[in-house]
Amino acid sequence: MKTPLDNYRFEVTPIFDYIKGQVEIVVYLHYNQAKETMQLFLSEESFNQGDRYIGAIQYEGSNNYEEREPHLVSLRFKRSNLPEVLKNRLEEITEYRRDKNTGPAINPEAESIAFKFEVLNNEVKDTIEKIINVFRYC
Repeated sequence: MKTPLDNYRFEVTPIFDYIKGQVEIVVYLHYNQAKETMQLFLSEESFNQGDRYIGAIQYEGSNNYEEREPHLVSLRFKRSNLPEVLKNRLEEITEYRRDKNTGPAINPEAESIAFKFEVLNNEVKDTIEKIINVFRYC
């Protein structure tokens, strides 16, 4: 699926593109006219039925791309919109977690289970694979 996000070329764009390519194998992606976000749904059917999104891939670190490029890509999952089994399995993954911008990296009181990435390397790819496997095997 081609979206205006495909026109962005930032230093962190390869991370965004990699995550997008991996997650679209196991969930449905939807571009909701946000300049920096792709929403995630359990399936195209759940999207068409009006179900709530379960997460998002998002550029972070700048509100004005003309002045400063984003320096992070987050893959986050909204706790309240996830089936319990998926939420529990995602909670087990601790690498690259940053549930809130301040405070502890893993915060069960935060709205989202968030993974934030600055570079695309083998460790990041392994973590993304763990996340994908939660959806693949639950």
